[in-house]
Amino acid sequence: MGEKPLRILVFGRAGEEITQLRAQGIAVAFAPGITAGSAMAVELGASLTHRDHAHSVRFVTAHSRQGELPANLDWRGLADCETMLVFYMGGRTAPAIAARLMHEGLDGATPVVIQEAVSRPEARLTRMTLERLAGPDVFAFGGQPTLIGIGRVFADQAIDARRILDDAVAGQPGKQASA
Repeated sequence: MGEKPLRILVFGRAGEEITQLRAQGIAVAFAPGITAGSAMAVELGASLTHRDHAHSVRFVTAHSRQGELPANLDWRGLADCETMLVFYMGGRTAPAIAARLMHEGLDGATPVVIQEAVSRPEARLTRMTLERLAGPDVFAFGGQPTLIGIGRVFADQAIDARRILDDAVAGQPGKQASA
C-alpha cells in the first residue's frame, strides 16, 4: 500500500491499462520521459531527423490487438525514403513490415536496425537491409521488447560514430567495438 508505480509507454497497452486503473479508482498521472525509439537512436549515435537524410520521423505500432499489422496504417506515407521509421513491438511482424514497405516503393537496400531490450544490459542489436528483413529467416527474437529502425539515418557510419564516442568517454579513443 502507498506505492506509486511508474510505467513509461508510447505504444502497447497504455490506453487499456489507463482505462482499467481509472475504473478501479486508481489515479493516473503522466510525466515526461524518453521513448525507447529515441533511446535506441541515442545508443546508436543516429539523429532521427538528420537534415541530409530525413524530413520526418514516425513512431509506429507494429501490431494490432489481434497480433497482426494494423490494417489502417498509411503504408504509402510510411514508405517515404526521407521518413525515418521506428516500429514498436515488431518482432513477430518484421517480415510483413518490410514486405509492405517495399510493395509501396521503399528501396530494399534501405538500412534497418533491430534492437531488443533497448537501453538494458541484455540489449541486442542487429543491422541489415529492408530486403533481408522481409525474408523468412531474419533471426529468432529473444522474447524481449523489439524495436525496428528503418531509414538512411541507421546506416553503418552513424553507428560507427557512436562507438568512437563511447570509446572516447571510456578513455580509449579510437578503439573500435565489434558488433
